[in-house]
Amino acid sequence: MLSQFFQQGLSLVSSDPAIMQEAITSLSSEGGLARIKELFELRLDDLPEERVATLFSSDFLPFFRTITHENVLSSNVLEKHVGTIYNCICGPGGHRALGIYNPLASMFLLMSGDELSGSTLHKLQPDIATCLEIAIAVLTKLIDINGSASLNEEFCPVVGVLAAALDGVEATGKAILPVQRAKRQLSRLQQRLGLVQSLPDAGTTLSGKPNKLPSFQIEVDGPGWLSKDGPRHDNDFEDITQISILPTSDEINASRQEYIPVTDPAQLHLGGIEGLLDRHFRLLREDTVGQLRNAIRLELENSSDSKGAKQAVRTFSYQNMDCLTMDFDQWKGLRFLVKFDQPASLQKLNKRTDAERREWWGNSKRLQTDSLVCILSADGHATFCTVVGSYELKNDADPEDDSGNQEDLGFLDETSEGLQSRYHQRGLGRIAQDLDFCGQEHQAYAVLRLVQHDEPNAKQLLDQFGAERSRDRSSLIEFPGVLLPAFRPTLQALQQMSKSLDIPFANVLAPSLHSNTDVVQSPPPVYATDRNFRFDLSSILQEDKNLALALRDRFDLDYFRQNTMLDEAQVSAVAEALSRDFALIQGPPGTGKSFTGVALIKVLLDNAKSGKIGPIICVCYTNHALDQLLGQLLAHEVTQIIRIGSRSKSELLAPINLRRVMEQMTQTPQEKKEKAILTERLSAEADTIRELLEQLHQAGSVTSIKNYLLVHNPEQHSDLFGDEDEEGFTKVRRKDNVINDWLKNRHSRLAGLGKIALRDSNRPIADLCEAYLHGMSIGERQRLHQHWVSEITSLLQERFVEALLTYQETKEEFDHIKDDLKLRCLQQANVIGLTTTGLARNLSLLRKLRSKVLLCEEAGEVLEAHLLTALLPSIEHAILIGDPEQLRPQIQNHDLSLENPEGKKYSLNMSLFERLVQPQETSLGLHPSILETQRRMHPSISRLIRRTLYPMLKDAPVVEEYPEVKGMRRRLYWLDHNHPEAGKDETSGTSHTNEYEIEMVTSLVSHLVKQSVYTSNDIAVLTPYLGQLQKLRRSLASRFEIVLSERDTHDLEAAGMEEMPPESGAETSKTKLLNALRIATVDNFQGEEAKVVVISLVRSNPQNKCGFLKTSNRINVLLSRAQHGMYIIGNSRTCSGVKMWNSVLNLLRADENVGPTLELQCARHPDLIMNVAEADDFLRLAPEGGCTEMCAHRLDPCGHKCPSLCGEECPPPKYCQLCASDEIRDTEVDYIMGEAYKDIDLDEDPVIFPQCGHFITLTNMDGIMDITSHYTMDGSGSLVGLKGDSEPSLKDDQVVKSCPRCRGSLRNISRYGRIVRRALLDEATKRFIVWVNRTYTNLAEQLPTEQEKLEATPPESLRAFGLVRAEKIKLEGSRDNQVRTITKSRGSIRYRSAVRLRGLIKSYSEKVRLEEQPFSRVWDMVQTARRLHGTARGSFAFRSEVLQITSALRAMALLLRCDLTLLSDFVKQRQPLASTHIECELSINLDRNRADCMTMIEKAQAAGDKLREMEGRFFFASFVAIERMNGFEGTAELKDQALEHIKIAKSLPNFPDIPLFRGVTAELEEVTIALHDGVFYSPVLNEEWKAVVSAMRQEFITTGHWYRCANGHPFTVGECGGPTVSTRCPECGAPVGGQNHQAAEGVERMHDLEARFGDMGID
Repeated sequence: MLSQFFQQGLSLVSSDPAIMQEAITSLSSEGGLARIKELFELRLDDLPEERVATLFSSDFLPFFRTITHENVLSSNVLEKHVGTIYNCICGPGGHRALGIYNPLASMFLLMSGDELSGSTLHKLQPDIATCLEIAIAVLTKLIDINGSASLNEEFCPVVGVLAAALDGVEATGKAILPVQRAKRQLSRLQQRLGLVQSLPDAGTTLSGKPNKLPSFQIEVDGPGWLSKDGPRHDNDFEDITQISILPTSDEINASRQEYIPVTDPAQLHLGGIEGLLDRHFRLLREDTVGQLRNAIRLELENSSDSKGAKQAVRTFSYQNMDCLTMDFDQWKGLRFLVKFDQPASLQKLNKRTDAERREWWGNSKRLQTDSLVCILSADGHATFCTVVGSYELKNDADPEDDSGNQEDLGFLDETSEGLQSRYHQRGLGRIAQDLDFCGQEHQAYAVLRLVQHDEPNAKQLLDQFGAERSRDRSSLIEFPGVLLPAFRPTLQALQQMSKSLDIPFANVLAPSLHSNTDVVQSPPPVYATDRNFRFDLSSILQEDKNLALALRDRFDLDYFRQNTMLDEAQVSAVAEALSRDFALIQGPPGTGKSFTGVALIKVLLDNAKSGKIGPIICVCYTNHALDQLLGQLLAHEVTQIIRIGSRSKSELLAPINLRRVMEQMTQTPQEKKEKAILTERLSAEADTIRELLEQLHQAGSVTSIKNYLLVHNPEQHSDLFGDEDEEGFTKVRRKDNVINDWLKNRHSRLAGLGKIALRDSNRPIADLCEAYLHGMSIGERQRLHQHWVSEITSLLQERFVEALLTYQETKEEFDHIKDDLKLRCLQQANVIGLTTTGLARNLSLLRKLRSKVLLCEEAGEVLEAHLLTALLPSIEHAILIGDPEQLRPQIQNHDLSLENPEGKKYSLNMSLFERLVQPQETSLGLHPSILETQRRMHPSISRLIRRTLYPMLKDAPVVEEYPEVKGMRRRLYWLDHNHPEAGKDETSGTSHTNEYEIEMVTSLVSHLVKQSVYTSNDIAVLTPYLGQLQKLRRSLASRFEIVLSERDTHDLEAAGMEEMPPESGAETSKTKLLNALRIATVDNFQGEEAKVVVISLVRSNPQNKCGFLKTSNRINVLLSRAQHGMYIIGNSRTCSGVKMWNSVLNLLRADENVGPTLELQCARHPDLIMNVAEADDFLRLAPEGGCTEMCAHRLDPCGHKCPSLCGEECPPPKYCQLCASDEIRDTEVDYIMGEAYKDIDLDEDPVIFPQCGHFITLTNMDGIMDITSHYTMDGSGSLVGLKGDSEPSLKDDQVVKSCPRCRGSLRNISRYGRIVRRALLDEATKRFIVWVNRTYTNLAEQLPTEQEKLEATPPESLRAFGLVRAEKIKLEGSRDNQVRTITKSRGSIRYRSAVRLRGLIKSYSEKVRLEEQPFSRVWDMVQTARRLHGTARGSFAFRSEVLQITSALRAMALLLRCDLTLLSDFVKQRQPLASTHIECELSINLDRNRADCMTMIEKAQAAGDKLREMEGRFFFASFVAIERMNGFEGTAELKDQALEHIKIAKSLPNFPDIPLFRGVTAELEEVTIALHDGVFYSPVLNEEWKAVVSAMRQEFITTGHWYRCANGHPFTVGECGGPTVSTRCPECGAPVGGQNHQAAEGVERMHDLEARFGDMGID
């Protein structure tokens, strides 16, 4: 019997997933479908109602329950089988379903109207409400699956009868839930059939609304064909489901204004939910995709239009892009390799090495994995792609294929054809592994994949690879900072929802506006309307307390308040949120919104089983907020949490990430079977696509043309490939050259005719396709051949696109199998956490989950479009927690913003939460629950927002007990100034900065940290502008570890403010006081807090333009982050024009908390107030966070005063002057007066206590430290300010000062920190000097040895070159590339030792670069300190820099000399082969070498280093000589240039008595001969060079005295202490030495370094 069959099926689907899958698969088989047809072909019309009721209960109901079971409908594996079952039910045109539903609907109507007997009603089991619910659910699913059924108007009266029957069922007792659920389904069904726009849920009531104000409506030019001028472009449709997410080429080139819907529903072309979804899709797309469209439009127009640029995203453009080859992977799909010109900014740096170019690319963060790019063809076609990451490509390479190890990067300069050939041999993965994507001089490479695998994009891509490509190359446009996953899933979700229209809460989201109401009253959640359901609240009550909330009974709210940790407003909010299906909780700053949310989740989980609510969906806008919420749930011992998304920064949440949880699950047999089938299909489809790619590559081959003609033109196939001609003669042809022979009219009996008689013939293609092939002219043959190739290509492209689309469908099916595994994991969860973007990305998965509760945190910051996608069809209870007075959602296009007068009509950044809490004239609202007690801010701070925004806000008692801010007189203060802002930063184009505020913030934060009471996360620095954020980060990073949020980091990168190394300030290292300092923009700090907040407002201008901070939302967030203290630095006059700022300033002025100076307070001398107005004042008045007075601290346990200075660490109690032992009291501490500790008047002369344990009076220690040389002192001995500039001191006898007793360190003494740190820098400099010279001499001594080895090694025999195939060698590009070429050539073992030495020299050269040297760091620090302190007056000539340049130039010269040795020997070894039969093609282009020589010459000239200039010119001439030996083109002109360099070198001041000068002069003569006579040139280091190197070694191991010549070069004199012999500087020839211990003129003793070196014990 059918009833038994379907009853058994129902029992199977309720069991194990594997059994359920097998049961539904069987039901969709031929046998199962036969049973379904048998059931639905019953003639119910002919049966009495009693029999119909019986059949429905016994046969139809179990079947209906089976195919609507949530496990069945949620399974992706069964999706195809379920579709087959419903299509069977539907029948042709829906007639099979109508045959059953017409009599069923009539029966239900009669039963609901009590028109049938009780016995008949009894036959319908379990009850009419349940039966109606299930029948309506089946019909709704049928209409969803079978789109054609929705067009059958016969379903409309059936739905009408079912609606009437449902209205007649009394919703009481057990019928409440089925009726509520049936009405939701019916509402959705009516929307799908177009019967209504929206229906209010049962229980919804509306309160009165006053009359609207009169309005005048402007005519709106609608979308698509609703526009009076027709569609604007090919992507302009009335239906959003037809709109391509990314802009089409026609859209980009369109000139008409896009249709942008406004907020007023009356002006929309669609009403209700459909109009709401349409509006938000179009607005969100304009905000995101519109930027891309405008940017490409500007690129095409090459426009600098400021307005257009403002509405477009930042782009990087790469010119002359060429598609090289395509690849298809079974799992990763279609990818292709492109090349393009290096960016213009990098080409200007053409002297850079390959490694430096790669570093530039890495630092620029361009073309990173998944970056969005666009291929823009010369004719304006745009194809969007993403960048394939190197990791994916490396994984493609066959691990057993090690051929890549045998090849270098030489094929980088190959043609496109060469690369394609290599691809066919090795595959794109291996090519990508070999390719140096960004290190080449002129070109860079990237691997891309299409964003949309649809027909237009696939064809456009194929056109890029076409045989007849235009000479006009395409360009590649990158959109840095644009993340496709951030908006594309949401837009796709809105399109899908527009099709199904199954969004809940239609009465709230898009209510009817025809009633005089303004506020919607939400009913209880459907699941909570059951008469036996009640919320158990015990989990949020005190221990052993119980309370239940029954929505139909009186609730004891007072008992709830008295027995919970929640405050009064939180209690009301929880109760109201549980009682409403759509609940809003408004929480001002610090009122415990998250705490309330956690309490609600705990209650809901305790009642999840009785309410069958499924997993609770917790949604947040940001990953950071989501991590915080889930972390709090874990802290409250909530279990079974799953987080979806990989962007979590929390290690705590890693084990509960969905990917990790899935590893514990196994697939069912059915899933494994489906996976195997689809894998096989994917493999076959991938093979087909690869074969088509190969055929496209060979579209013009003989085989392709032969096969094409055989099918499409047999006669011409016979003409070309037949064995006999028309006269019966046998054709003699070369098979591989048939086409070429025919094109050139070779081997034809009619050849003469083809050349002469038909020479001028030019028939149309249509005629040529019918003509005899051998009777055509040469021109006609070429045109016909092009036509064949074009037709073949077109046919192959069609097949390729079809195959690609088929593959995409199969791949989606395969991916859906994973979704079933995910679904089973999620079904076991209590809580599922994800971001709004993550929800949109997983929408199809979550829709099958049947979750009934959604909780959204920070809902006021979430775009309505994002929140709409979160409202799954199954959701019966939505709880939104937020605050409309805080930050609004962030959007990109200010023209759509509520803050913009022109954008108010769009109001894209008005969240759904704000729209409902603060309804506009064109919308209705909901009453929120409002939290009232804040526990974050001290009352003086909360007063600022209470008096301006939240009159009901209360302070919890705990905030009144917050401590004062240590080191500050006031906890709340506005430092008022009039220092002007810097204006918009050109690097960002949209940001402002203020240097004064940067200096003050840096100094103030440093002062607060020095109080030693604030730890990590206690201090936060906020600013409204990204430009200021970037500069603050650089300034503060020199002293502190910096924490920057993920969103701020992304915003900086999107604005083009890439990561920069921090500038060094006066401090030499980052402070390590527990520390990470948080800095953020105000927009990215909502939900955060800190004990102390420092705010930089930035704006300060005569126009009083306040910028971003003119909106109360941002001001509110800015003023509500601080707990203990808040310090605002800004221009009050600029801000006072804003209403809220003016109110805040009035409140601050009333308490005297505004002023031009900031009051510091010494923690140990609270009566001492220090007023600071400039950054320098902090150092002058509170050098180490305290003051300059005697320490006021009392020692424990004696209670006597501290004997030290304020700001220094107090000594142990044993040093108390009164209580100390006699030994300590009798210790001599005044070395000048010889006084003991017990005799010192500590009020007059405090004592300093170094960490070594000795102690000495302040007066004595100041003298030892020579403090007056560094600071200005007043009459009382207090520090007043810095003396002189901040540059390093070069005074005599300056050493690293230490304890006078034991030479212990003084680093712990704050008073002398600056002096000690500066001396330590000089130590580092000395060590650097010694290391540089010792390493140089070691390397320089090895180079002649390597030259001698090469000279002594006999030339390679011909056998060494193998008597083998020709070897083609190109010595070109960078010098590093030339050396790599040498090492890869045959016989390269000869150079192994020399190349190893070159590596050491190159490493040395990198280490002595100017930016790596301590002196350079000192220079940067001094300049930064002077700029920050406003003391950058006059010039600062730091002569020690000459030493740096000399070291760098010597390293540069040594590396050039080594390369010259290698090249000359390599070319010399190849010369004999030119006279043999062995082919050795050697081409040389040393452009880069000569450019490097010019760089060295320019640097030497700038440094006044004549010797290095001579060497540089010698090297230039030497490289030219090598090129001439190999016959390099253009060497005649190069020869003239080389001789000119030699002439200039010889004209430079020469000192023949100095060996180095003699050596270079000799080398110049040798290279001159080589250039004139054409003899081979092989540079060899002469004896003078060796002598100089040997002398340098001795010079830098001497223990004598240090001097510098007039040009700043260092040298040493023996132990006697003075020069006794006149000589010249070995570096520049300047007179050095002297007579009778008197130095020559211009020579000076380096006392400073000498003293430091001696102290270091370097010998």
